[in-house]
Amino acid sequence: MRSKSQRSSDPDLGASLVNQLGLQLLEKLQEDQAIRNLILSPCLLAFCLAIACNGAAGQTRDALAQVLGVVGLSEEDMNRRLRTLRTAIEQLGPQFELVLASAVWGVKPLMFPPDFQQRIQEFYAADVQILDATAPVAAETINRWVSSKTNGKITTLVNPDDLSSEIRCILTNAIYFKGLWSAPFDPQATRDRPFALPDGRTREVAMMCRSGRYPYLETTAFQAIDLAYTSGSLSMYVVLPREGVSLDMSGWGEWLPQFRPAHVELALPRFSATCALDMAGSLGDLGLGVLFQAGADFTRMGLGGYFISGIKHKAHIEVSEVGTEASASSAVLMGRSLLRVTPMIVDRPFFLAIHDHRRNLLLFLGRIIEPEPAGPTGADVEVAPGK
Repeated sequence: MRSKSQRSSDPDLGASLVNQLGLQLLEKLQEDQAIRNLILSPCLLAFCLAIACNGAAGQTRDALAQVLGVVGLSEEDMNRRLRTLRTAIEQLGPQFELVLASAVWGVKPLMFPPDFQQRIQEFYAADVQILDATAPVAAETINRWVSSKTNGKITTLVNPDDLSSEIRCILTNAIYFKGLWSAPFDPQATRDRPFALPDGRTREVAMMCRSGRYPYLETTAFQAIDLAYTSGSLSMYVVLPREGVSLDMSGWGEWLPQFRPAHVELALPRFSATCALDMAGSLGDLGLGVLFQAGADFTRMGLGGYFISGIKHKAHIEVSEVGTEASASSAVLMGRSLLRVTPMIVDRPFFLAIHDHRRNLLLFLGRIIEPEPAGPTGADVEVAPGK
């Protein structure tokens, strides 16, 4: 049996709270019909909220602990879980490129309390920087940091208008992932095929085609396939609802053990998608309304009288014949104011998840309604040997 200290630092425990947060947010966000293609990084948002939790007190901290699933845990136990998880994510191996980064930006005259600064540096490896003023130069500085951490895929996370004179702190996180399929698609087999849109229209998209043996799950509600990246420790899951079925992903944990090998003839769009979200409404619906109003308590990070004025989340994904490139970044603005051959034709809206099997961790979640074109061969997704 594992000791209490071992349990508190178990990355699988950290992964379970990340996955729960991600699935709840996906369910909330897809209620917004204005969002066409929805991409988010559950682990990124969990780290962002955990850093805020380290600066919160009273009812504000209680609300964050509830949504993060750490009620009853000490702050040190929560931090240890997430530090262990962060370390595990960063040790995926040389077959992948993966960057996970955090930064906390204070605006003069704010100075962070030393104990808060020590915790976020120790457990989250967060950069701590002080900006001269909330002005265009400050926005440029933050956006340069985001771009450098996402390999230039996300170049604008905050605008000068976001950084009013009332803003005193910005929490930022970024994740970047690049990996090759263990069994790539043949570009010569890619063909244009119709993709059905929710309003009844269709549009031509480039469909990548491959026949092979994959972990596969089929129910009366959906088809799902596990597409492994090199090394097999990470996969993209594609979940295709049956026509006319409204599916949510809340059964994710129950589905995973049910996948079985099957011979599948797969057609999957080659696509890219970019998604920009304001997370305040959805997080408020989950029970974090106190963070976004006067009375929020962030005194432990030197922000007495301030509250969160916005949470921005931006994500990008590109799926091609050779692999996947995905990135996301968040900003918390704090101010006041199978040998039966089974066809699987992904020709209508679908869900996707990039999953770390070792830690049962959701790195990315998404719902694609209208795929945007990706590059013709995905050559830019190639990972150099040893990187």
